[in-house]
Amino acid sequence: MAPTYATPVELGEFLAPDPAPADAVAGRLLDRASRDVRRATRCARYDVDAECLPTSPGILAALKTATLEQAAYRIGEGDEEGIPSGGVASASIVGVSVTRAAGASGTSATVGGLAAQAWAALADAGLTGHAPITDGC
Repeated sequence: MAPTYATPVELGEFLAPDPAPADAVAGRLLDRASRDVRRATRCARYDVDAECLPTSPGILAALKTATLEQAAYRIGEGDEEGIPSGGVASASIVGVSVTRAAGASGTSATVGGLAAQAWAALADAGLTGHAPITDGC
């Protein structure tokens, strides 16, 4: 099973003083945010333990920070499922077509689908911009 880099309690602390989502929703958000972070770092190399978590405290901290930033971004966008809910006038699944409502715009920047602050946490730790690897978790 793929690792999740933060807990619902940590998400609540990160979001304070704003309210945190219920644990079940927070768990889903953190699973999805962790998946986003793994996708952004799939070419990064670092040692992992038996649970595929980094053995370096600095790398683990960067992955946690990025996961919390990504979850907070999803909450801010009303985006628990990975599809922004605000400002969409229509959508289509087969043709993958989304029409933005008049006057709607995103609230924050993204880099490769990851919240800009999440990307910055990963970049600062040297976890972005690497060539592909074929071994490891």
